Amino acid sequence: MQAADKHDVLTYTVTNASLIALAGLAAGAQEAYLTFERLPPSLSRQHFKQAKLLLGIIGKKTAYAGLLGAVFSATDALVENARGKHDLTSGMVAGAVTGFLFGMGRPMPQPFAWPLGFAATAVAADFLGELLPKYMKDFRMYGPVVHRENWGDPVPPRPPVLDTGASVRPGAAGQFWRGY
Repeated sequence: MQAADKHDVLTYTVTNASLIALAGLAAGAQEAYLTFERLPPSLSRQHFKQAKLLLGIIGKKTAYAGLLGAVFSATDALVENARGKHDLTSGMVAGAVTGFLFGMGRPMPQPFAWPLGFAATAVAADFLGELLPKYMKDFRMYGPVVHRENWGDPVPPRPPVLDTGASVRPGAAGQFWRGY
């Protein structure tokens, strides 16, 4: 199930970018929490500075993840619409373009590593997204009970429960177990 149809590029981009921004919000909250742990004990006049610092961290991570999701979603939808078919290639191209754009201004190995990493992640996600439903179509945890021949059988008896409340070992073996 998709959040929006890829033929409407703007809706698809806005919807998926906001979903990925939620992941950035969670990452920013975690980083802000870890930063807050390292700060010295605060005085009352420092509370505002600390809050500003922590909200800045959360805001940057959320905006970065949202922009990253928007670039990926827009590129994915545009490539898929241009090619006219859905396969692993559109996600791979979108991942490579996103990785290239976000790795461009970084030190040397990163402009090559980011596109490869993003493309590999997109291909793995598409592959698992197509593979899992195919092999799990008979695995259901909901709906009517079908093909369960022993569904009406009585429940087997429970084994006795060990009574650990006794302070001393009982004399008779039957006293050690609570009977059901």
